[in-house]
Amino acid sequence: LESMPDSIQALYMRAQVNMHAGKLDQAINDFNEILKNNPDFTPALIGRSAVWNQKGEIEKSQDDLDAAIQSAPEQAEESDYSRFLQIAHLAFVQEKYDETIAAANEAIAASDEHTHAIRIRGGAYWYLDQFAEALDDYEYLIKK
Repeated sequence: LESMPDSIQALYMRAQVNMHAGKLDQAINDFNEILKNNPDFTPALIGRSAVWNQKGEIEKSQDDLDAAIQSAPEQAEESDYSRFLQIAHLAFVQEKYDETIAAANEAIAASDEHTHAIRIRGGAYWYLDQFAEALDDYEYLIKK
């Protein structure tokens, strides 16, 4: 960003890093900055939706998801999957494993291509000492 301050991709990457580092307010600020100049940038809408969800701002989360789907209706299924996957990852990083499993299950239900969600869910099962469920997920991934 220092060398290319107008780079949407660089700002988006910083937002992702902040989000996954648990710096949710900083991630929101980065997503807001992106959306100020590019209101239809779907990845930022989905990312901000995931952060709002993690902060307990469900209405704002749903508004961003709706905006993402409206900006790219042909990618509605992918948008839903991506949002739940990010929510699952955020919950996993914050060691909220029950929330991880719930979001991963939503991601799995939203898409036929759900290997990332199964991987995250398997890790959450492992940390919750639900080894049979973790084994099922990991065996599925090995066979895939």
